[in-house]
Amino acid sequence: MSLTGAQVQDVLPAPLVIGGTITRSCTGGTLTGAVGGSTLALSGTTIPTGGCSVTVPVRWPYAAGAASCPAGAPTTATNTITPPAQFSTDQGQSTTPATATLQCDPTLAPVVPPAVAAVPTLHGALLALLGAALAVFGWRQRPA
Repeated sequence: MSLTGAQVQDVLPAPLVIGGTITRSCTGGTLTGAVGGSTLALSGTTIPTGGCSVTVPVRWPYAAGAASCPAGAPTTATNTITPPAQFSTDQGQSTTPATATLQCDPTLAPVVPPAVAAVPTLHGALLALLGAALAVFGWRQRPA
């Protein structure tokens, strides 16, 4: 029997954030969750008899000058979805929370956000000089 009107909300445990595009195999409904955020929601979906999945790429945020899994810091986080507040269907809900233990792998290189490149500019006086030079040379090069 399919379950209709399923509502799922997941608040990732700190310090995890959504690291990419969320995908799902459930049908219908609305899926929300922004990259860099820590909350996702799926509402109004149908869960087929065989079940379905929601896949969320997560990442441990990178702090400048620090590893993603620094020595001495916790390298696991437990994600829990608790019914009925975070999971329900039109047919009711289970009373058993869903849990998953997530592991940070310190052997992987952290993803460093790209630096913003500076846009080269000219000082106002140099810009005026360049304009004057182009005008003079442009005038001389005009066809007769």
